[in-house]
This record gives sequence, structure tokens and C-alpha cells, in this order.
Amino acid sequence: ARVVLLDEEWPRIAGESEENPGRVADADNLAYLVYTSGTTGRPKGILIQHRSLVNAVSAFVTHHRVTERDSILQFASLSFDVAAEEFFGAWLSGARLVMRPPTPATSPEQFVQFLEEEGVTLVNLPASFWAEWATAVAERRCASLMSRTMWCDWFSTITCHDAPVHEYGPKIVNMFGRRGTVG
Repeated sequence: ARVVLLDEEWPRIAGESEENPGRVADADNLAYLVYTSGTTGRPKGILIQHRSLVNAVSAFVTHHRVTERDSILQFASLSFDVAAEEFFGAWLSGARLVMRPPTPATSPEQFVQFLEEEGVTLVNLPASFWAEWATAVAERRCASLMSRTMWCDWFSTITCHDAPVHEYGPKIVNMFGRRGTVG
């Protein structure tokens, strides 16, 4: 990448047009690259086109009925493709994107308190975090999540329906296995 030194190059920069540049990307251009182990356990790169990203995020927003009244937690690492769903899902729907706190919660209860304070309505958590978190949500009856959707990257159907939070109303969705469909 070329380094632009604003102070040294300002006279040339000031002579440039103030109009927005024209759009040069199209649906076939690459949006990002993600590495996955898939089911083989061997890393492979997947090239994601703009078209695929837009289709996947549009389907996500439609399926979960995401609106401007929602708040989506950005929990996933930026190197994981779930982050694209969190960011673009919020931006496409007008929902509020809530960044996870820079200092991790020390307990599931503390994490649920954060979600309540921020009014988070939609969340996708890895299985390693999900079970304890679901118990904490049920015990506190986290109002913002009780009527909306919670996602998990992996859990069995039995775990889903046995989760203590299940009886209080949120829709619980197993998102495992859907990751490879973006490309």
C-alpha cells in the first residue's frame, strides 16, 4: 500500500475532485477471504464474493426478522466469518451493533448484566460459552433476550431443548454447519 503523507502532499491532494469516486466494485468482486478447517481439519481458504456476502446477510436478516429495533452483539473474532454476519447484519437492517466489552466478563452473570444494560436482542455464542450463559439468562430472565433469538454455533437438539432459557420464550437456533454456505 502506498503511504500518503497528508502534510507533505496536501497541495496535490487539495487539487483533487471533492466528488465521491465512482463505484468500481461489482457483485463478482471479492469481499473477503476466510480460512476454515471445514470438516477435514485441514485449513483451506474460501474466497467470498460481494454477491455471496449480500445474499447470506440478507437471508440472515430476513430469517431472524432483524429490524432497527434490534441490538446485535458483536462477539466473534474478526478473523471468524460470523463477524461478517454480525456487522453486516446490523448495518443492513439498521439494527444497533453492540461491541463486546474490551475486558471480558469474569462470569456468565456479569456477561448477562452487560447484555441487559446494552439491550442486546440478538446474540451468537460459541458452544463453549453457551451453556453457562443460557443458565445465567434464565436465572436473571434477561428481558431483552427473552423475546428474541439466541444463536449457538454448536449444540445438540437435546441440549437446545433442555436449556433452562428455552421455556421462557427466546427462539434458539443452531447455526453450526451454516458457515460454509456463504461462499
